[in-house]
Amino acid sequence: MKNHNKNIFYVLAFLQGLVFYSSIASLYRLNHGLSLAEMGVIESIFAFCMILFEIPLGMICDRIGYKKTMIICNFLFFLSKLIFWKAYGFIGFLTERILLAFVNAGLSGCDVSLLYLSIDKEESAHVFGIYQMMGTAGMVIASLSFSLFFSDNFEMAAFFTAFAYLLAFFFTFFLKDIQHDEKNPSVFSVFKNFIKNKSILLLLIGSSLLVETTHTLSVFYSQLQYMRVQIPVSYYGVIFMLLQLCSLICGTSGKLTKLIQPHRLGMSLYIISALACLGLIFTQSAIVSILLLALLCICESFYYPLLNTYENESVQTASRASMLSFYAMVMNFCSIATQSLFGGAAELSLNYAYLIGAVFCISGFCLFRLWIKKQ
Repeated sequence: MKNHNKNIFYVLAFLQGLVFYSSIASLYRLNHGLSLAEMGVIESIFAFCMILFEIPLGMICDRIGYKKTMIICNFLFFLSKLIFWKAYGFIGFLTERILLAFVNAGLSGCDVSLLYLSIDKEESAHVFGIYQMMGTAGMVIASLSFSLFFSDNFEMAAFFTAFAYLLAFFFTFFLKDIQHDEKNPSVFSVFKNFIKNKSILLLLIGSSLLVETTHTLSVFYSQLQYMRVQIPVSYYGVIFMLLQLCSLICGTSGKLTKLIQPHRLGMSLYIISALACLGLIFTQSAIVSILLLALLCICESFYYPLLNTYENESVQTASRASMLSFYAMVMNFCSIATQSLFGGAAELSLNYAYLIGAVFCISGFCLFRLWIKKQ
């Protein structure tokens, strides 16, 4: 079962990384009757729905089993891509995002729980790293494919994305479920178990500060940095590809944790990210800017497998999916706060956003180190 489930998860990650329209997702929406203001409203509703769905769906997963939950969610994942392909206007794209929020909340905790329980615990960081790497590899191939085949036909890119998700849905049936003892978890029991290990809050908040910083600056604000250092727009796609390739390095995280103690690796990632943020404030070089943004991508890709391992190791209840969903809800609340601060800072100056990012990374480092001391 160990190699079987592990390999199926790798296939699922790769197929669901094949979002062929990812590089023109906003343009696709604009071309299909959505305004920028409406996009903002939809994303706010999406974030709220993610928080609303997390705990109930985690409890449902613990009741009906991991495989059944993944089958249902991956079918709805496929359906959301079909809706995106045919959507036009506010209602269509709102429907797609609400469905996607349901799917993300349903899979949150469920997929990593089943994967974690399907492997030897000492290889968890390595397996989680490859799992994330396969999704990134799918994104890279999808980006290349868009430039080669779909640049003149956005709708065809959306159609083939839906087809890839249909294949992922079929592959889900090949997973082998793992039985767990507790069939009827309650919100009270989940919260009670969380309180027993409330120091996990330090890890969750610290992790949220790091990953939100690395993701926000490397994805959403990177184009603003390119403009500031006068990189021609024609190079943006190539740079995006390079940054995605840097993220593929997460597949080596398991080997790195054998060379560097995991806690030390985690602390190093916080420090490197903070230094990268500070470097972006002062640099006027295009090459240095790209290298610093690549560092943020690498830090994020290395950190996620560590976080998945730490979260799963901390769960001491059979209601694993419910507990991991609770963790995700905490991080979602942190995400809303950090995004608001990033947005306000960037409105004033891009340098303020970088400074906020450095402060977040340093604060996250302090919380992470405090969590280690309490273990």
